[in-house]
Amino acid sequence: MQDNNLILGQDDMMRQQLAMRDKILSSQNVVCECGSKIFNQAFVLKRISPLVTGTGKEEVAEIPVYVCAKCGKVPEVYTNNSNYKKIFGEDNQETK
Repeated sequence: MQDNNLILGQDDMMRQQLAMRDKILSSQNVVCECGSKIFNQAFVLKRISPLVTGTGKEEVAEIPVYVCAKCGKVPEVYTNNSNYKKIFGEDNQETK
């Protein structure tokens, strides 16, 4: 009996995963101003003060962002975010 419940639970989980996949695939694409739908992952590097790290040494923190593979701009999804200026430290959205 317990094995049947386990199999039924796995079936339900598989159905949920397939339903989620279908929802993701039918969702709207993020499109750059230049028309491209392809983005590369890049990183903004932040120097963290020794006073903040607690180690007495400066450290570097990596913040992942996405940039357009065609023009190098950060998509509006990021630039419209309230933390954008904190992440980039300026209004410039180009990575080149």
